[in-house]
Amino acid sequence: MLSLLLTAAALFALASAASVPAELQNVVLAFNHAQIVPDVIPRFAPTALLNVAFPDAATNASTNSTGDTLLAAQILRRPTVSLAPAGPALQNGTFLLAIIDPDVTPTDGGVPQYRHLLAPGLQLTGALSAAATGRAVPLANTSGVLTEYTPPSAPGGASPHRIVMLLYAQPDNFTMLDARTYVNSSTPASGFDIATFAARMGLGPPVAGAFFYLGLDPPASTASNTASATVTTTGSNTAASGSGTAAAGSHANGAVCARAGVLGVLVGVVLVMTALGPLGV
Repeated sequence: MLSLLLTAAALFALASAASVPAELQNVVLAFNHAQIVPDVIPRFAPTALLNVAFPDAATNASTNSTGDTLLAAQILRRPTVSLAPAGPALQNGTFLLAIIDPDVTPTDGGVPQYRHLLAPGLQLTGALSAAATGRAVPLANTSGVLTEYTPPSAPGGASPHRIVMLLYAQPDNFTMLDARTYVNSSTPASGFDIATFAARMGLGPPVAGAFFYLGLDPPASTASNTASATVTTTGSNTAASGSGTAAAGSHANGAVCARAGVLGVLVGVVLVMTALGPLGV
């Protein structure tokens, strides 16, 4: 019921804002449908599209915010991100990117969020003329990260996990020193709350976001099937070999019997000749 109310509210707000691009409308609806609002953030009103690509050598998988399903093997490397359209308000900005999994099971009953990446100091690169035309402009890191990228692993349960990527505009007074009072190398990645962190650091609501579902890995071929196939094949070969051996045995027995019959005839002839006595010439 709450999800329906949130979706209806989002539709109403978007319908009254004709200047909002259709792509951004789809992002907001997708976030509400997946209940990222309010599970992860209290509200979401993006002003730009966050394009995310995981550099997989085999698939070059990429996702925007359409709720694609990816496998753990496709997201092993840190993604590249770009922003579009990067309007004048964003062209000279600095951003923070967070990647979290809100569907992990908390060990202490706390917030069910796992922090996979927390990277401040992102800035637009490339020609600003591209941004002016609405094309995506890559974001590059200009400082150290608070949390290095840790690839999400395949969920252990029966349901896919939501992997949420949020881009925040950093305020001018943002410093790594202040940020490390909340997140540092000794801070557990589990039990993280992105909304609380954003409020403490004065980040405001995210300016862009994307998400995908982390799907279950396909089941590997079971050893029992392989063993069954091996046994069946071996058994057939063994049976065939046994049949051949039995056939060979039958032929051998036949030959022995034949030789015994000939010997019996010869013995009989000798006995008859002995009984008749010597023959005259």
